[in-house]
Amino acid sequence: MIPITTDRIIEVIRDEICNPELNLNFICYKLQCSDKTIFRRVKEDFKTTPSQLIECIRLFKIFKYTYDHKCSVFESARIYGLVKRDSLHKITKRRFNKTPCEIEYELAIVENRKSNFHDYHKGFLIKNLLL
Repeated sequence: MIPITTDRIIEVIRDEICNPELNLNFICYKLQCSDKTIFRRVKEDFKTTPSQLIECIRLFKIFKYTYDHKCSVFESARIYGLVKRDSLHKITKRRFNKTPCEIEYELAIVENRKSNFHDYHKGFLIKNLLL
């Protein structure tokens, strides 16, 4: 039996980030282990919950895609598995205290484009995890 490491957990999350069904149970199924094991590993290494880790990686990918392709944040969210607009709104409001449209506008401003993206990028750092 291969031991469950955070590298394997992150690999599953990155491979399945576009899957709307991605959650703790999905990771457990893919790695064939208990939810307690996954929860304990993520909590020990990242000081966060698996669902918050998934949310963080997903938001980073959404904003990066929006930034790189100059498209709507809602289009990017759909690509990365957030099908409901309300979900994205709730997550961005909780994490950044801004609506997705406000963030999209800030990412679209040409003069401050890089500094805005880097400001949001800092909000995704979890113990120096490269997203």
